[in-house]
This record gives sequence, C-alpha cells and structure tokens, in this order.
Amino acid sequence: MKKKIADYVSPDLSEFDKRLAVIEQNQSETTNALKDSAAKTADYTRDIKNDLKNDIRRNESVTEQVERSVKQAQRESDQDLKAVRKDVIDRLDRIRDDMDKMKRDNEAKLEKLNRDVDNKIQKAIDNPLAK
Repeated sequence: MKKKIADYVSPDLSEFDKRLAVIEQNQSETTNALKDSAAKTADYTRDIKNDLKNDIRRNESVTEQVERSVKQAQRESDQDLKAVRKDVIDRLDRIRDDMDKMKRDNEAKLEKLNRDVDNKIQKAIDNPLAK
C-alpha cells in the first residue's frame, strides 16, 4: 500500500483549471456588465428625477406668475368697477339735482304765470269800462 501511495500520480486537473478560469472570467465580465448597467440605470434615474424636479419648479413658477397676474387683473377690474360705479352714482346725483332744479324753476314759472293770469283777470273784473 505504501508503494501504491508512493507511486500515486495526481490526475491532470489542468483542463478543469482552464474551464474554471473561463467560467470565472465569464462571471467577472457578467458582473462588470451588470455593475455598468446598474450604474447607467442609476444615472438615468437620477437624470429623470432632476428633470422632473426642474419641470415641477418651472410649473410652480409659471403657476405663481399666472396667479399674480390674475390677482392683479382682479384688483384692476375691481378698481375700474368702483370707478364706474362712483361715476354712475355721481351722474345720477347730478341728474337728480338738475331735475329738482328744473322742477322748482317750472313750479316757480307756473306760479308766476298763475299770478299774472289772476292779476289780468282781476284787472279785467275791476275795469269800470268793461261793465
């Protein structure tokens, strides 16, 4: 048995070593490709996230500008409406005052006319020649 052990020659495993080396190389290449792909995916995802953030900020900015513009337009419209309302009220007051003055003038003229007619009638009645 000692002779067998001494004569023992280990089998040639160089083929297995070569195959293992090829498998390890393939595995290493696959791992590197996966890492590359993961890095690219992470970069792409980060870019998308940043683009979305920028889009949201831009939309918020535009929305705020529109809101400010609408509020300003509303304030201006309110001011214009107040001015028109005040102008209409002032005109109505002036027209009312003018109408009241015309009414008083017409009443005064009518009263004077009535007095004149009454005086003429009285003169005609009092006239001794008219009898």
